[in-house]
Amino acid sequence: MSKFGTKCREARLAQGLGLRRFCAENGFDPAQISKIERGRLKLPGEEFREKLADALRLLGDERTEFLDQGHIEAGTIPPDLLSNERAVKLLPAVMRSFRTEKVGNETVDKLIDIIKRS
Repeated sequence: MSKFGTKCREARLAQGLGLRRFCAENGFDPAQISKIERGRLKLPGEEFREKLADALRLLGDERTEFLDQGHIEAGTIPPDLLSNERAVKLLPAVMRSFRTEKVGNETVDKLIDIIKRS
């Protein structure tokens, strides 16, 4: 399973909904959602993931983490980062750092803090 798929399944089950009922109530194809939950399908676009987050009733940080995980697994950059000129300038350096050396959680936390303050 992918982290995105796992989170999707957990959020659906937290609502007490089986796959078919969740899909029927929200206009999704059960086969597609099942494949997403099992990490067997390339993630659909951002609009679909937003609709899925709405259906899963994800709010605040939980929603942001869910959507960010979708971007990670889809290999895309979240639009809020792309709209932040300072963040866009920092992204190449951050990515190069991850490629050239192992970066620990403490370093990642520091980078996140710098990006948040910029």
